[in-house]
Amino acid sequence: YARWFFAHETAHFWMGQRVRYERSRDAWITEGSADAMAYWGLKALDPAYDPRPAYQKSVDDCVKLTTGKALATAEERGAHRGYYACGLIFHLLADGVMRKTGQDGFDFLRRLIEANTDGVVTRADWLKAVKDAGASDAAVADIEALIYTGAASPEDLIARLLTEAGVPFR
Repeated sequence: YARWFFAHETAHFWMGQRVRYERSRDAWITEGSADAMAYWGLKALDPAYDPRPAYQKSVDDCVKLTTGKALATAEERGAHRGYYACGLIFHLLADGVMRKTGQDGFDFLRRLIEANTDGVVTRADWLKAVKDAGASDAAVADIEALIYTGAASPEDLIARLLTEAGVPFR
């Protein structure tokens, strides 16, 4: 946990300091990327490290926090965990589509940072970047649904995102 925590907070030097989100409801952009970078970094340092339990916890939490509720309303509901959980899932999609071209999620984030010279990454910027990276229109629509409205069965949307990313889940 200490290594993960240090890695997560260090990742904020890029996603949080170098660029930030536009509105607090978009904290998933930086919190999800910091979680993702922490897990990817731990795996790179220790090939025996298995991030799947943490990924699964994020799946479970994202389902719980977006069932009938928009991720964008997490702050007003006191459901900040949604930014980390759902944000991680969105960044796993970015990593998965980048891997299809021989790159990875770090490449996705580097491009996102470089493209936003004003220091602000908006929802629209992030969604365009993941689409440009190769995510399907259906995946982008699923992310938008989770952000803007939630879903009656978010597990279906999340399953499609993780399937497209090539990430195992329950």
